[in-house]
Amino acid sequence: MLGIRALGPAQFGIPIPIALGGIAYTGIDIPSLDPLTIGNLVLWFILGFLIFAVLFGAAGSLASRTEDAQGVAMPMSMLAVAGLIIAFATLDDPDGTLAVVGTMFPLTAPFVVPVRVVMEAIPAWQFALSVVLSIVAVVVLIRVAGRIYSGALLRFGTRTKFREAWKNAEQ
Repeated sequence: MLGIRALGPAQFGIPIPIALGGIAYTGIDIPSLDPLTIGNLVLWFILGFLIFAVLFGAAGSLASRTEDAQGVAMPMSMLAVAGLIIAFATLDDPDGTLAVVGTMFPLTAPFVVPVRVVMEAIPAWQFALSVVLSIVAVVVLIRVAGRIYSGALLRFGTRTKFREAWKNAEQ
């Protein structure tokens, strides 16, 4: 978990100075970003990172062997891909039903909300509600992931099923 926590911000922080250096070196003119847009991107990076790190951590505890890890991680990967697809669909209709639902669903909000903010197509109440729902989701997911982890911790040999880990944590 410590390695993943260090890698996430590094993936976000290392390319930025490199890109800025490349832009300065080549003299390419890029549109300016206001601090509110940058703050929005950082906020949703952090919320998205927390949500998916907890999900992947819980899933990883179900795999007792390295070979099982990809199988248990696949549902979370598919959720992330779905978020990206919804974010791309939001470009065509930023006020549409899919965009609003993607904004309110915590697993897709980190992908959809930044797009709607940049397009200036999100009311303040939707933004605030999405942030609150995402924070609540992080808290709930941490509790669920902790229970799954404690139920799967001492199991090894075969892949632990979600229901088995949940029941083992009750005992």
